[in-house]
Amino acid sequence: MDQKSNADDVEEGAIEIEMKFVFDQKCEERLLQIGAALVRRLSFYDVYYDNRSHDLILNNYWLRCRDDQWELKCPPRDGLGVQCCHTLQYAEYDRPSDILTQVRNVLKESHRLGESASGGSTKQVRLVETPQNALSADQIQKPGDHLQDPSDEILMRDSGDGELQTFLRKNDFKPFASFRTERTKYRVGDDIIVDLDVADFGYSIGEIEVMVESGQQRDGAVKKINDFAQKLGKTG
Repeated sequence: MDQKSNADDVEEGAIEIEMKFVFDQKCEERLLQIGAALVRRLSFYDVYYDNRSHDLILNNYWLRCRDDQWELKCPPRDGLGVQCCHTLQYAEYDRPSDILTQVRNVLKESHRLGESASGGSTKQVRLVETPQNALSADQIQKPGDHLQDPSDEILMRDSGDGELQTFLRKNDFKPFASFRTERTKYRVGDDIIVDLDVADFGYSIGEIEVMVESGQQRDGAVKKINDFAQKLGKTG
């Protein structure tokens, strides 16, 4: 089966439309005033991975292990713009087999583009604009840098995701960022979620999010997010 068929066999994850914003201590009070309902408070630990060539993050692919569960955020398959009207758009995958297919495809594509550009076998990675929600330079480590336990041992664990973990190990994937986040989650109506995140290195960021199942629903989701952001006094 060729590469295109393999990609088509993977059911694309739900599309996340989101807007990031900086929040202050008055944000929760404002959320309650405009009708948001507190859902829960939670804490989780993220470890982000890439290889030494930065093939994933340079193509806007974000592979993480969150509390021992693998997740991948990447551009939607239909090729529509990731950034639109102050919002970011990502497809999300949480099945290890689907994540493995996506990671394999982006690595193959990076190598293919490099060989085409150089006229030989020297690898050149296609550069793309850094997304708005990327960690800043002082908050991120190079993929070749080792982190202390437990992040650097995740790939060695027997967690039932063996094929994915084996592939990542063989291709020299390393953790480049790890941090704990305290999250406060609010819901507005039936489909708007607001997350207020405080990372253990002091970074605070809010997110207004709507999940959709198809590209046809994106324009409506973007409008909902922008309308709510205006009520909240945020413009992205």
